[in-house]
Amino acid sequence: MRATLTATGILLIAAALPAAAQVPNKACPPGTLLFGYGDSYGCIKPGTNEVVVKCFRQKTCPSGWTGAGLPDDRGYDLCCVPPAPPPPPKEDSLEEMLNKHHPNRTCMWDGTAPFCDGKCPPDLRDGQYPSKDGKGMPPGFGSKCVSGMKVYCCRFGVY
Repeated sequence: MRATLTATGILLIAAALPAAAQVPNKACPPGTLLFGYGDSYGCIKPGTNEVVVKCFRQKTCPSGWTGAGLPDDRGYDLCCVPPAPPPPPKEDSLEEMLNKHHPNRTCMWDGTAPFCDGKCPPDLRDGQYPSKDGKGMPPGFGSKCVSGMKVYCCRFGVY
């Protein structure tokens, strides 16, 4: 058996533990490693140390965790699955960002496909957002550019 202590204090076990210390079904899910830490053990994703399943010497799972089937083969360690991590925050589209920060703006697209050469007129130069295909941009882009760029031009306030 080979054990390695990570920087975060998690003990990784490279070889199989004795039967009494293994997770149910004697194996971690594919792509995970068995770990032991104090009175608990389970499976983590290598590189991230994200806990996939953890077995405790207690009768209930920690708050927010769910039981992963029956207790282990000794009959008293409960194996639990942590709650799913929250989804990453959604990035605002350009239009959402403009709506949030500049609700009273005046905007327009400039440049005509297929040979776009967009330029913002002098009164709409507070925000200039070039695009060749309109992906992730506010509506109204129209046809894609074969060459050059269209520009989404904005004035943010009253002048």
